[in-house]
Amino acid sequence: MEIWNIWHADYWLAGVVKAVTALASVPTAILLVQLVPKALALPDNLERVNTVLQSERKAAEEVVQASEKKFKALLQSAPDAMVIVNHEGEIVLVNLQTERLFGYSTAELLNNKVEMLIPERYRGRHPSHRGRFFSDPKLRPMGAGLELYGLRNDGSEFPVEISLSPLETEDGVLVSSAIRDISERKRAEEELRLKEERFRLMVSEIKDYAIFMLDSDGKVISWNAGAERIKGYSSEEILGQHFSRFYPADDLNKDRAAAELKFAAKEGRIEDEGWRVRKDGSLFWANVVITALRDEGGRLLGFVKVTRDISESKRIDQELELRNAQLLSSNSELEAFCYSVSHDLRAPLQHRWLQPGAPGRLCRSVGRHR
Repeated sequence: MEIWNIWHADYWLAGVVKAVTALASVPTAILLVQLVPKALALPDNLERVNTVLQSERKAAEEVVQASEKKFKALLQSAPDAMVIVNHEGEIVLVNLQTERLFGYSTAELLNNKVEMLIPERYRGRHPSHRGRFFSDPKLRPMGAGLELYGLRNDGSEFPVEISLSPLETEDGVLVSSAIRDISERKRAEEELRLKEERFRLMVSEIKDYAIFMLDSDGKVISWNAGAERIKGYSSEEILGQHFSRFYPADDLNKDRAAAELKFAAKEGRIEDEGWRVRKDGSLFWANVVITALRDEGGRLLGFVKVTRDISESKRIDQELELRNAQLLSSNSELEAFCYSVSHDLRAPLQHRWLQPGAPGRLCRSVGRHR
């Protein structure tokens, strides 16, 4: 029976399996011998790892806290009112300038809708504008080209300028709004506009002087009533035309117009007198002043040209010069006549004085008259 078991195939298969298992157990035992010390030391390693992780977490928290502290310090030092809003339009952070500008305390603003700072007539459209910004968050001005207004706690409105920028946070994207009160700028702009309007009206009504502006190339860009009266062109006819058409042909050949602009641009102004041409081709004698206009940076914006028709003064001056010449000629003739008369009168007296006994007779004559 045992002999049969030895040669049976099942016995051989079982033997092979046992042999392979025994061989595989040898490396496993070797590995276990190496891993047992490490396994025994694992609690200590885990404790050290945990300590390192806690230290790193604390350092990271300190960095975050320092960053938050710096951000809040920058926020408070900003010259503009800073309002930070979440996706739902709730105010999550403000600075002291916001309190001063709108008249609310920080506690009154936080967690409330940002629409509380907007006039009632704009509130309905604001959520859609906010939604469009969150769909494409990037630094940009708010309402470019539009008049924007803020609403204070006391109900008063004021013009504002708003710049929007996205803020990436752990809680998602927030929007930071830098809000600036531009009331003073608006007042200054309105005052300037009124001054310019008054000046424009004043210039447009002056009829004794042609006052108009040229661009930097010498083309007419403004025209007043005086220019129309003196030169004969309507504003529709002359705007956009080069001012050299006011010069006679001789001056055009000498490029006098371009030379005067060049001199005015260099020296600031030029004054000249000479013949100018009207629309109908007639000439008049003009006194001309051209002044260069520059911006604060010194860039040439154009020129203002003031022309006065002094033809009558020129005619009077010419008549006076003619009369003076005639008087000088008459004086010369009179002097010649007086010289001739004087000479003629002196000749007989000299003849009588030279006769014999003339001095004695003159002395006796004088004695008798005494």
